[in-house]
Amino acid sequence: MSPVSTPSKISIQNPILMVELGNQRKNNLDSKTLKKSPKHSRRFLMGYFDGLTNASFKSDADGNTIFFPYGVFGKGRLIGDADRADQLKKFIVRFYMVSLGMSLVMGATVGYIWTIFAFPFAMLWYFQGIKKFLKDAPFSDAKLSSRESMQNVASGMNKSLIWFFLLTSLFFVAASVFLVIETGDLFLGLGGVFFAVCGFVFVFMLRSKKR
Repeated sequence: MSPVSTPSKISIQNPILMVELGNQRKNNLDSKTLKKSPKHSRRFLMGYFDGLTNASFKSDADGNTIFFPYGVFGKGRLIGDADRADQLKKFIVRFYMVSLGMSLVMGATVGYIWTIFAFPFAMLWYFQGIKKFLKDAPFSDAKLSSRESMQNVASGMNKSLIWFFLLTSLFFVAASVFLVIETGDLFLGLGGVFFAVCGFVFVFMLRSKKR
């Protein structure tokens, strides 16, 4: 047996072949990365809407799904059928996606003030959409607290997404403080207060993810 290994022979006898093999491996790795990237981005984005949707749902002691159409401000409705509950959640996700997309488009084209006029139409679509799912759905005595709602939001989001929102909130807090110092306009500090509150919420969500 030759003391020189096969890869060494190839590298000595045909260095061009070794370069071609290296480029082929690199291209294969790049193609795999490109295939995974859209899926990862989609999961990252859908985690946001799934978290918002989870804020309106909880399970009772028997494992039944309870839907709170008005969040923490109203009574829940018992959704006994699992398939119906899944379809309801898909509608809520779709509602959030369309509403957010519509708000961004309207804000970029005609101004965000017009979203106020579009809000009643969006809510009309929401109530009409959930109406068929709540037919014959009994009211539940269970309550949804703000703490439970935030925990449910956190359960639908991954940590990377929550960290992103937290860091973004801290950035806007710092930007607001900078503007107040530079301009002396305390009104600009209201934005910083808002994002500071958001930051505390995201910290709570991260802590709930660790439990």
